[in-house]
Amino acid sequence: MKRLLLNLLESIWSMLPSRVKVHLIQSRANVGFLDTQRKQIVMAVESIDSLNRLSSCQKEPETIRWIDANVKKGDVLFDIGANVGAYSLYAAAVTEAKVYSFEPSSSTFSLLLKNIYLNKLSDLIVPFNMPLSSRSDMKEFVYSTLDSGSAIHTGLEKPATVGGIHQPMLSVSLDDLIQKYHVPLPNHMKIDVDGHEMEIIHGATGILKNNSLRSVQIELTSTDKDYALIVGLLEECGLRIGQTNKHPHSPHTDIVFVR
Repeated sequence: MKRLLLNLLESIWSMLPSRVKVHLIQSRANVGFLDTQRKQIVMAVESIDSLNRLSSCQKEPETIRWIDANVKKGDVLFDIGANVGAYSLYAAAVTEAKVYSFEPSSSTFSLLLKNIYLNKLSDLIVPFNMPLSSRSDMKEFVYSTLDSGSAIHTGLEKPATVGGIHQPMLSVSLDDLIQKYHVPLPNHMKIDVDGHEMEIIHGATGILKNNSLRSVQIELTSTDKDYALIVGLLEECGLRIGQTNKHPHSPHTDIVFVR
């Protein structure tokens, strides 16, 4: 009976106009819970996109299995494209790993900060509000929207890009972050950056060649234009494909590289 009621409520919710959903969300205590039984993880909800992030474990069950199988207490995980931090929160809360979360969108980053605070994980999660690139430089970041929790931004593009919301930002390479600012080397990296993988990888070859890095999960599909180049670069750094995981509710796949 409870399952039927939940299904009915989900069906009614899916039919509501977005503006009505937002009004209902904003008129109540704006928090929800990540869909995991391992730990109670609270997440702030301020938009439809951030509401959808509550179902992150269901959306990417293989990511959760990858974290459970590989990330250990005391490990360092880089969550690149962290969004509001669902997987950062899970890794820190469940495995007690040290997580460095990278999210360039300012509106989404504010929600990431709230989620870290709500779960009292400030000692385990270090957030960075900056885009990563092949080298440290001032670049133009193009937002698709300023809604918190949104994704698929145009990102670091040429200034001539038409449309979107343009914002000059300081971009940093991961190798510079390690060498100049003494951030510890990661044992694991999760990369979900909607087409900007090559730039990040070019700026992280030192990290990728280091034996401290044991696994890398990248959202990447064999039809992506840079697929062969990315696989080749990682293989040159001593990493090989360990498994390929299809998202159950989308055409996307995650590829796990291991040393």
